[in-house]
Amino acid sequence: MTPTTTARWQAGTPASQGGRFRPQFRTADEVELTPGADEGTASNPGTPAKTLTRLSYSKDELVRLAVAGNTNTPVGDLQRMLNRGRDVRATVLANPSLPEKDLIAVARRPRDGDLRSLAGNPALTGNVIRAAMETADSGVRAMLLSHSAVPADLASMREPAPTKPEQMRFTRPASEVVSDPDASPDELRNLAYTRDPNLRERVAVHPNTPPRILEGYLRLDHQTLLQVLRNPSLPEEAIVRRFGRPVIDTRTALGVAASRPQMSDQFARFVLDSWTDQGGFNMVQRVPALLAANPAAPPAVLRELAGWRFPEVQQALASNPAAAASAAA
Repeated sequence: MTPTTTARWQAGTPASQGGRFRPQFRTADEVELTPGADEGTASNPGTPAKTLTRLSYSKDELVRLAVAGNTNTPVGDLQRMLNRGRDVRATVLANPSLPEKDLIAVARRPRDGDLRSLAGNPALTGNVIRAAMETADSGVRAMLLSHSAVPADLASMREPAPTKPEQMRFTRPASEVVSDPDASPDELRNLAYTRDPNLRERVAVHPNTPPRILEGYLRLDHQTLLQVLRNPSLPEEAIVRRFGRPVIDTRTALGVAASRPQMSDQFARFVLDSWTDQGGFNMVQRVPALLAANPAAPPAVLRELAGWRFPEVQQALASNPAAAASAAA
């Protein structure tokens, strides 16, 4: 067995009768999961640690991101995932379960973007903040100085808060607003500038959030970008413009765009063309498979994908009732 293979005893077979160990799952690089099927499990803080360990080896970037942000993920897995790509690393650094010693080590030898991700961690300690302040740029320093754990001597370095126009006030709690499908655009606009990342993501996916707010969210952190791409109220033109600028993980973002609940023929072809530009034919066909499995994909695009011979695409088409209808049309 390789170091990345987990094994368990074959139940009911005593050693005297030839009992042996058998792999619980294959090597890390061979773990195959259904696209999108495990994302909810990976993001659930009630998921058992052993299950999160298994999911941490997924080839699905969205699943790995969810595991990286789950507070129940074992510390050993979080430490290993710091080297599983830039976006996964950024999510791990914002996870409050990552130990202080690891945060300090990153703060002292940061990679590009590490300190900004680290500054969003709600479990920062004064020691981590001091270490990060030594190399942080002005923007990250401002984030660190606004953290609730900033030491008193550093807190005195904060710049005076700029005067902002008074926001509209509502009587309903924020959790009630984002859970209400009939929440008004004004209520959601009032919550749009929250520093709570979980609340911000709920605003990002709410269908009544004003389009202008959604377009602004496209310029925020990558997790917010992935959430707002799911929102059918976000204009497709805004998404196309956003992909004209660098994205941390373009392939993952394209996978989310391919799963949108509404899309035009032009947008679906934009997703496919962008995936091709990323070298799509030389990698796992995840983006076309998600598009092929999407009931909202235009019939013309589904018919075009029916001519592709990639197994992932054909399996996705077979599970999509809209694909059978488009083929019969």
